[in-house]
Amino acid sequence: MNTRTGKAERRTDKALSHDKFTVLCDTLHLGITGTDGIVVKFDGSYSGIIAQVRLIILSSFVITLLVAVLIFCTIRILLYQQKLSEFRENFVRHMVHEIKNPIVYLKRVLELSARDKEDKLLHTAYHKIDHINLLTEKLLTTSSNKLVIRKQEVDIRAVLENIRASYPDTTLHTEIAQDIPTFRADPVHYGNALRNLVDNAVKYAPEIKRILIRCEVENGYISVSVRDWGMGIPLEFQPLIFERYFRVPPKKSVDVSGFGLGLSYVKMVAEAHGGDISFMSVYRQGSEFTIRIPYDDR
Repeated sequence: MNTRTGKAERRTDKALSHDKFTVLCDTLHLGITGTDGIVVKFDGSYSGIIAQVRLIILSSFVITLLVAVLIFCTIRILLYQQKLSEFRENFVRHMVHEIKNPIVYLKRVLELSARDKEDKLLHTAYHKIDHINLLTEKLLTTSSNKLVIRKQEVDIRAVLENIRASYPDTTLHTEIAQDIPTFRADPVHYGNALRNLVDNAVKYAPEIKRILIRCEVENGYISVSVRDWGMGIPLEFQPLIFERYFRVPPKKSVDVSGFGLGLSYVKMVAEAHGGDISFMSVYRQGSEFTIRIPYDDR
């Protein structure tokens, strides 16, 4: 196009020769001389482009709004679940404290009565009260996810002898190394943890209940192993057994009473003492659980 006359000299919709053209621009100094110029014309209209952009912007706004609504709903659900969990923990904590008061009283009465009389029923009732106390302690500890330990000198032989007396109908063999010293641990929680392992072994043992308890010093740790020849744990459920409220389905195990809190409680006790718990289990052949805590921790 001639920029002076405004007339088109040639059009690009026709075949162009190999001639060289020059462009004259009024606004940009392109270093082009002569009187020829170029006019660029878009086939599409600006309104079509704006309509397409408007659709994209509208879609983005709708998606952003949906994401914001989903985030808001998720936050509300999480806050509601947190309040519900706190309410449940507070309810369980108060309920357990109310239950423990009469348990402590009954335990004291039975202890005094059994001390004066050689009555097997009184001794059995005393140990059953101990078992109830263990259940309430597990429920209180695992529901609040907190464990406060108070360490004292512990004689493992006395602890295991007390546990053995709780199961008069079970053959409990103990193998205790001669060089085991007294060590510091929480006598209540540590004793309850060992009792829980023995209790599980008794529950899942066959009709002829045979349990082996081994105790030894191992690299600065007191190691207590509880072995049974019972049902064992299927391999697919073994990674879950320390989770709270988890229980192996009855079809794969023995249908016994419980809440699925025992092993999670034992793990909390072991870790609170600076130790750990491990196990080996073969389905339909038995299990062995080992709890270790440092004996020289002062």
